Amino acid sequence: MPAPVSTQIFVAVDTTDLAVAAAQTAATDGVIPGIKLGLEFFMAHGPAGVRAVTSGHRPLFLDLKLHDIPNTVAGAARAVTPLRPTLLTVHASGGAAMLRAALDAAGDAAEAGKDVGQDRGKTTFVTFAGLEGARQLAQELVETSERALLPFGPRAQPLRDLARYVVERKR
Repeated sequence: MPAPVSTQIFVAVDTTDLAVAAAQTAATDGVIPGIKLGLEFFMAHGPAGVRAVTSGHRPLFLDLKLHDIPNTVAGAARAVTPLRPTLLTVHASGGAAMLRAALDAAGDAAEAGKDVGQDRGKTTFVTFAGLEGARQLAQELVETSERALLPFGPRAQPLRDLARYVVERKR
């Protein structure tokens, strides 16, 4: 996936009508930086529909709400990668598992705080994106979280500290 852009604004194109979607994306080009296409649109038109309404130069948020067994979600994510989405929704509670897998793949038992190699052969984000990809995503998620917490000022500092700790910890 491409690196996140500085904007967090996407036009929500919530229709299954290809002509309406194309008109909405064209009307907002140069005004709203990103395009969000949802599951209904994707199911109606697939990757070809996405290509038909996106120009390729705008950030793309594919709101597909992937939620299935890890192998299936990994396969679905790989399948949409050629569309180069900036964001892809995956309904999963595997954030901690992803970080454990990153430690498992790169660390040693003393550093990881557990026996290493336990996750080998399992589909994890590390096996899908590689160690550096998992590290990069974890870092991007922390940075996105920190930006989202800015309006809360100092009251949100414990959450910022926790997010940094999870990514930077050695054990």
